[in-house]
Amino acid sequence: ELAQMELRLDALRPGERGYISRLEPDGDVTGRLEDLGFLPGTRVECELLSPAGDPAAYRVRQALIALRRRDASRVLVTVAAGEGER
Repeated sequence: ELAQMELRLDALRPGERGYISRLEPDGDVTGRLEDLGFLPGTRVECELLSPAGDPAAYRVRQALIALRRRDASRVLVTVAAGEGER
């Protein structure tokens, strides 16, 4: 069994993926993220990173959604050890 670790979604780079473990509460942002499909247990993959590094586009439930770094940092993702490391 592979070791797992928890990262913030904004730490993922294109091609890296994991499963949403939880959202950090932040008023309206949390509700918006949930409405977009960022729910615990959902698979998420970083697909694109803008040249400046913000925003990034994430594939979740077959939708491609761009998030600013500050919003993506509210999403905690469980990844296999080795994914998400720089």
